[in-house]
Amino acid sequence: MAPASALLVNLLFLFYGLGILMTVVEAASNVHIVYLGEKQHDDPKLITNSHHDMLADVVGSKELASQLIVYSYKHGFSGFAAKLTESQAQKLAELPGVVRVIPNSLHKLQTTRSWDFLGLSSYSPVNALQRSNMGDGVIIGVFDTG
Repeated sequence: MAPASALLVNLLFLFYGLGILMTVVEAASNVHIVYLGEKQHDDPKLITNSHHDMLADVVGSKELASQLIVYSYKHGFSGFAAKLTESQAQKLAELPGVVRVIPNSLHKLQTTRSWDFLGLSSYSPVNALQRSNMGDGVIIGVFDTG
Protein backbone atom coordinates (compact mmCIF):
# COMPACT_ATOMS: atom_id res chain seq x y z
CA MET A 1 0.00 0.00 0.00
CA ALA A 2 2.89 2.37 0.72
CA PRO A 3 4.29 2.28 -2.87
CA ALA A 4 0.83 3.12 -4.26
CA SER A 5 0.44 6.12 -1.95
CA ALA A 6 3.97 7.28 -2.81
CA LEU A 7 3.10 7.04 -6.49
CA LEU A 8 -0.08 9.03 -5.89
CA VAL A 9 1.86 11.76 -4.05
CA ASN A 10 4.44 11.93 -6.87
CA LEU A 11 1.67 12.23 -9.47
CA LEU A 12 0.03 15.03 -7.49
CA PHE A 13 3.33 16.94 -7.35
CA LEU A 14 3.84 16.35 -11.07
CA PHE A 15 0.39 17.68 -11.97
CA TYR A 16 0.84 20.61 -9.60
CA GLY A 17 4.16 21.41 -11.29
CA LEU A 18 2.57 21.20 -14.73
CA GLY A 19 -0.13 23.63 -13.56
CA ILE A 20 2.52 26.12 -12.45
CA LEU A 21 4.38 25.67 -15.75
CA MET A 22 1.19 26.33 -17.75
CA THR A 23 0.55 29.47 -15.68
CA VAL A 24 4.08 30.75 -16.40
CA VAL A 25 3.69 30.07 -20.14
CA GLU A 26 0.31 31.80 -20.23
CA ALA A 27 1.67 34.77 -18.26
CA ALA A 28 4.50 35.22 -20.78
CA SER A 29 2.06 35.15 -23.72
CA ASN A 30 0.43 38.26 -25.16
CA VAL A 31 -2.04 38.62 -27.98
CA HIS A 32 -0.37 39.47 -31.30
CA ILE A 33 -1.99 40.28 -34.64
CA VAL A 34 -0.47 38.27 -37.49
CA TYR A 35 -1.18 40.14 -40.74
CA LEU A 36 -0.94 38.01 -43.88
CA GLY A 37 -2.14 40.54 -46.45
CA GLU A 38 -4.68 39.72 -49.13
CA LYS A 39 -6.76 36.62 -48.51
CA GLN A 40 -5.81 33.69 -50.74
CA HIS A 41 -9.24 31.96 -50.74
CA ASP A 42 -12.87 32.96 -50.69
CA ASP A 43 -13.80 30.08 -48.40
CA PRO A 44 -13.58 31.22 -44.74
CA LYS A 45 -12.99 27.63 -43.52
CA LEU A 46 -9.95 27.23 -45.79
CA ILE A 47 -8.57 30.55 -44.55
CA THR A 48 -9.06 29.60 -40.89
CA ASN A 49 -7.47 26.19 -41.48
CA SER A 50 -4.46 27.83 -43.12
CA HIS A 51 -4.08 30.07 -40.05
CA HIS A 52 -4.14 27.02 -37.76
CA ASP A 53 -1.61 25.21 -39.97
CA MET A 54 0.76 28.19 -39.97
CA LEU A 55 0.63 28.57 -36.19
CA ALA A 56 0.95 24.78 -35.73
CA ASP A 57 4.28 24.93 -37.60
CA VAL A 58 5.55 27.26 -34.87
CA VAL A 59 3.95 25.77 -31.72
CA GLY A 60 4.17 22.10 -32.68
CA SER A 61 0.55 20.93 -32.88
CA LYS A 62 -2.69 21.94 -34.49
CA GLU A 63 -4.57 21.38 -31.22
CA LEU A 64 -2.38 23.88 -29.38
CA ALA A 65 -2.61 26.28 -32.32
CA SER A 66 -6.42 26.21 -32.19
CA GLN A 67 -6.29 26.97 -28.45
CA LEU A 68 -3.94 29.93 -28.97
CA ILE A 69 -5.82 31.58 -31.84
CA VAL A 70 -8.17 34.24 -30.50
CA TYR A 71 -9.67 35.34 -33.85
CA SER A 72 -9.22 34.68 -37.56
CA TYR A 73 -9.53 37.61 -39.95
CA LYS A 74 -10.94 36.00 -43.07
CA HIS A 75 -13.23 38.42 -44.87
CA GLY A 76 -11.48 41.66 -45.86
CA PHE A 77 -7.93 40.39 -45.48
CA SER A 78 -6.11 37.39 -44.09
CA GLY A 79 -4.62 37.26 -40.63
CA PHE A 80 -5.24 36.11 -37.10
CA ALA A 81 -4.90 37.15 -33.48
CA ALA A 82 -3.18 34.66 -31.19
CA LYS A 83 -1.67 34.39 -27.71
CA LEU A 84 2.05 34.19 -28.44
CA THR A 85 5.33 34.45 -26.61
CA GLU A 86 7.90 36.85 -28.03
CA SER A 87 9.92 33.98 -29.52
CA GLN A 88 6.82 32.52 -31.20
CA ALA A 89 5.94 35.94 -32.60
CA GLN A 90 9.48 36.27 -33.96
CA LYS A 91 9.33 32.81 -35.60
CA LEU A 92 5.99 33.66 -37.21
CA ALA A 93 7.35 36.98 -38.50
CA GLU A 94 10.10 35.09 -40.33
CA LEU A 95 7.71 32.71 -42.15
CA PRO A 96 7.02 33.31 -45.84
CA GLY A 97 3.63 34.91 -46.39
CA VAL A 98 3.65 36.82 -43.10
CA VAL A 99 3.56 40.54 -43.77
CA ARG A 100 3.78 41.70 -40.15
CA VAL A 101 3.33 40.54 -36.57
CA ILE A 102 2.05 43.33 -34.33
CA PRO A 103 1.58 43.18 -30.55
CA ASN A 104 -2.03 43.91 -29.70
CA SER A 105 -2.58 47.20 -27.91
CA LEU A 106 -5.50 48.65 -26.03
CA HIS A 107 -6.38 52.28 -26.54
CA LYS A 108 -7.85 54.48 -23.85
CA LEU A 109 -11.24 55.95 -24.64
CA GLN A 110 -10.89 59.71 -25.15
CA THR A 111 -14.53 60.71 -24.85
CA THR A 112 -17.96 59.20 -24.58
CA ARG A 113 -19.64 62.49 -25.43
CA SER A 114 -18.44 63.15 -28.97
CA TRP A 115 -21.57 65.03 -30.00
CA ASP A 116 -21.24 67.40 -27.05
CA PHE A 117 -17.50 67.80 -27.64
CA LEU A 118 -18.16 68.83 -31.25
CA GLY A 119 -20.92 71.22 -30.22
CA LEU A 120 -23.60 69.08 -31.86
CA SER A 121 -25.69 68.19 -28.83
CA SER A 122 -29.36 67.73 -29.63
CA TYR A 123 -30.20 69.23 -26.22
CA SER A 124 -28.82 72.65 -27.12
CA PRO A 125 -31.29 74.68 -29.25
CA VAL A 126 -28.54 76.79 -30.84
CA ASN A 127 -25.67 74.73 -32.21
CA ALA A 128 -24.03 73.88 -35.52
CA LEU A 129 -26.35 70.93 -36.05
CA GLN A 130 -29.46 73.07 -35.64
CA ARG A 131 -28.04 75.92 -37.76
CA SER A 132 -27.25 73.51 -40.62
CA ASN A 133 -30.85 72.27 -40.75
CA MET A 134 -29.76 68.92 -39.25
CA GLY A 135 -27.47 68.25 -42.22
CA ASP A 136 -30.26 68.36 -44.80
CA GLY A 137 -28.85 68.76 -48.30
CA VAL A 138 -25.25 68.07 -47.24
CA ILE A 139 -23.24 65.58 -49.28
CA ILE A 140 -20.22 64.02 -47.62
CA GLY A 141 -17.57 62.39 -49.79
CA VAL A 142 -14.47 60.43 -48.97
CA PHE A 143 -11.49 60.09 -51.27
CA ASP A 144 -9.42 57.01 -50.59
CA THR A 145 -5.98 57.62 -52.04
CA GLY A 146 -4.65 54.26 -50.98
